[in-house]
Amino acid sequence: MSSASKLELSWMTFDKLSELTGLSVESLRAHKKKGHLREKYHWTKNKGRLFIHYGRFQEWIEGKKETHTRA
Repeated sequence: MSSASKLELSWMTFDKLSELTGLSVESLRAHKKKGHLREKYHWTKNKGRLFIHYGRFQEWIEGKKETHTRA
């Protein structure tokens, strides 16, 4: 698996996603607060830190429908 493939499927901080996309952290937090990004699917919180799933965020940006998977 290439490093690009791993990146598409990985969890990262809002700061890192901001660096990659050019969107501000404040903008990402606003989408989260408004419910555009769903908890436990697009984003999660662990030990007080927010993480976002890069691949699922990309799907949201592209307007693709969420696919729900069982844990």
